[in-house]
Amino acid sequence: MKSPEFITINLTEAVKADSLFYAMITPIIAYFFAQMLYNSSYIANYQNKYK
Repeated sequence: MKSPEFITINLTEAVKADSLFYAMITPIIAYFFAQMLYNSSYIANYQNKYK
C-alpha cells in the first residue's frame, strides 16, 4: 500500500506537467484560431465588396 503523501505528490506533479503543456500549447491554438477568424472575416468582406 502506498502512502497518501506519495499519491498527493504524484498528482501535483501530473497537474504541473499538464498545466505546463497547456501553457505552451494555448498560445499556438489561440494564434491559429485568430488567423482563422481573421481570414474568414477578410474573405467575407472581400466578397461583399466585389459582388
